[in-house]
Amino acid sequence: MTALLEHVERHPDGALGIYVESIWVTRGTATAAELSSPTGSTVGALVLGDPIRLWPMDTPERVTHADHGFLIGAHDRPIVSRPGGVVNCVGVVATPVGCQVAFGVEPGPIKRRVVDLSGTTLQQLSEAAVLAAEAEPAVLIGLVEAALTPRAVEPDMSTRRCQYVIAALTADPATSIDALAYRLSISHGDLDQQFKRIVGLGPRAFARVLLLRSLLAQVTTLGIDTWAAVAAEDGWFEEPLLIRDFRRHTGVTPREFVRNHRHEAPAGALPGFVPVRTG
Repeated sequence: MTALLEHVERHPDGALGIYVESIWVTRGTATAAELSSPTGSTVGALVLGDPIRLWPMDTPERVTHADHGFLIGAHDRPIVSRPGGVVNCVGVVATPVGCQVAFGVEPGPIKRRVVDLSGTTLQQLSEAAVLAAEAEPAVLIGLVEAALTPRAVEPDMSTRRCQYVIAALTADPATSIDALAYRLSISHGDLDQQFKRIVGLGPRAFARVLLLRSLLAQVTTLGIDTWAAVAAEDGWFEEPLLIRDFRRHTGVTPREFVRNHRHEAPAGALPGFVPVRTG
């Protein structure tokens, strides 16, 4: 069955934009299992429609039955989701440094996991019953943004260091972590620890996610042949290596991703954070 989904999102600016990449609403119908590509950040959602089952693709025994909501820790492998039919979700994508502020939980214990919303700011919103399932997407997004804005405190030194590393890796995912640690006047080990504590993933794992997301961002504009040439420029000179790394990241081959994204992705969704149909 083809998914019929509408996706609306807003990108906060100002202080909240340091910690929250987007606030979104997805509505419609879908019943087939889908794959969501990693973002390198923590993602949370309130489920206002039918329940959704989610699990990391590499650990299918760890299923979360999301009746009211879910939290996906920072991850570098695809997440499988199976909607129950009527999809109505209000969600938040944290920036890489935003897990603690956006959701009120440490990213380390939930990395590469899908958990319920216990103890999160989204659960508090749900319990306050301020998010009506039938409200307009813009209204729901505004309520979530208003609830999160007071939490947007000034970044501390460790967070600023992580922001520096993220910016450097975004510009060039092959940047040496040793070189970044040297520029920040800390050891490689200390940088790794701070990055994992604030982001969830280590800096090198995060860089691999950025590299693959850079490819995904071009899916809707490039043909597969041109896209393969772009991949070669990023270091994948052999097609089998590209297919291996791409499948590990998305769960499908590049050709399957191009086909599925163009024909099945909900309108308005970004390539780096869209469900990819498995069949």
